[in-house]
Amino acid sequence: MDRPIREDFTMRFSRIVTPLLCGAALTLGFSAPAPAEELRLGFIAPMTGLFAQVGKDMSDGFNM
Repeated sequence: MDRPIREDFTMRFSRIVTPLLCGAALTLGFSAPAPAEELRLGFIAPMTGLFAQVGKDMSDGFNM
């Protein structure tokens, strides 16, 4: 009994594409730059006006 053409194509396609994708993932994984020594984080909060207290609370929580 023969397999349908669509299944045959899918099997051939997956046998070709899977090793290529794995090789590309390994290549990109090993060629990634080393992480920086310092990681800087920041956010924007209101520090003046009507919402100044909310901005100060947010800043205090971020620093904590």
